[in-house]
Amino acid sequence: MLAAAAAIWRAHSRISHDVAWYLVVAERILDGAVLYEDIIEVNPPLGMWFAVPSVFIARLYGIGAIGTFTGFTLLLALLSLGLSANVLRRSGLSAGIPLLVLALALFFLPGRDFGQREHLLFTLCVPWLLLRSARLDAKTFPVPLALVLGALAALGVALKVHALVGLIAVELWCLLKQRSLRTWLQPEHLALAVTGIAYALLVWTFAPGFFGTNLRLGIEAYLPYYDVSGSVTQARALVGVVMTGLLIALAERERGHWSALISVLAASLLGFTIAYGLQPGFGYQFLPAASALMVAMGLVAVAARSRIVRLVALCVIATPLLHVLPASEGNRNAFFAALLDRYRPDARSFFVASTNVSSAFPLAIERQLQWTSRFPTQWLAPHVAEHGWNTPIAELARRFVVDDLIAGRPDIVIVDTRLKQSYFKDKPLDFLAFWDTDPRFGPLWSEYRRTGTHLGFEVWIRDSGVP
Repeated sequence: MLAAAAAIWRAHSRISHDVAWYLVVAERILDGAVLYEDIIEVNPPLGMWFAVPSVFIARLYGIGAIGTFTGFTLLLALLSLGLSANVLRRSGLSAGIPLLVLALALFFLPGRDFGQREHLLFTLCVPWLLLRSARLDAKTFPVPLALVLGALAALGVALKVHALVGLIAVELWCLLKQRSLRTWLQPEHLALAVTGIAYALLVWTFAPGFFGTNLRLGIEAYLPYYDVSGSVTQARALVGVVMTGLLIALAERERGHWSALISVLAASLLGFTIAYGLQPGFGYQFLPAASALMVAMGLVAVAARSRIVRLVALCVIATPLLHVLPASEGNRNAFFAALLDRYRPDARSFFVASTNVSSAFPLAIERQLQWTSRFPTQWLAPHVAEHGWNTPIAELARRFVVDDLIAGRPDIVIVDTRLKQSYFKDKPLDFLAFWDTDPRFGPLWSEYRRTGTHLGFEVWIRDSGVP
């Protein structure tokens, strides 16, 4: 029933800008584009590869890629729930309440970030967490099942390498409790290691560009600029650390059927919180930690003897749901959609020069418009603005953008000219002036005319009479 409710809700909600970008990347890949050459990305490829089957099926049957991707994600969540139920049953535990809370965490907690890599990684890793907690109680499992759960956890980590800290935290906790390295000699660990190595080899073979320029650009030009308020990051991290201590204390105090699972989820919460702190600090990057917290609190609501503790646990579960459900309905592309409708309603291709990826996505995928850039956003611009227009990274950024404009010749170009733009440490980059230092840009731009300026965004339309 919850799965059906989630499917109905997702059918009337918009997807994340990152998910929409990955769908665009999947379309490009199916059209023959080479990842990390024709598409510039700082992330490893599994998230984008995951989107390819959805787009392929959508094309094959003439249906929407967004709905297909959502369906695949829901099926993955159902698979995770089924495997989790199997582990709980073999552990001698009741599956009712844990699966109910887990379903809420997988189907509804992500909100607009449904399908984000953080959502997918927790979906893939949670059966492994249940398995590791059962090992604390000396439970045995069929080797094939353990191998499958280990492989899925490895894929979860491959989606977001930072998640490995969450798994390491669980293993350290298991080692602390069992006082033996034998706890690591399990089939799930073999599968995790083999799958991880196999994935690395696949990336090296089929996406070698990730280890070259793209990775360097991510380190030098992405990480130093794309972050959020330190106070927000610290507040979330503090919540994760405090809740970890509280959950472990409750697990040790109750000493019931659920204590091992609560403690393992608490360890993963701490690990996922540390992983969050290692990243820029975007809200969705806290999702694995929030999911672990939510499931653990669901168990506390069942196991705690104190009514006050149970009430607090229920409040912890309800609060994020009340926050994310309304938020997931927002349309961050409405402004740009209105500009397209006003100035070029017949546009089939477009480009937005901005440092915010939500400026173009999911608008591109919703309207089936061609995105004429190998970048999802001008994420190199803050580095260029700070270090100058003649650095190697600046030359790369200028050449790639002009190459794409020449090749794609978008029907409409929207340029962010605001004095205050996201992620710039000082003053923002003048995009047009920067591109004009490429001698090819002037002749190209003569095909365009400025038709309006709205809230600091210039709208340029390509003359329909130009071949």
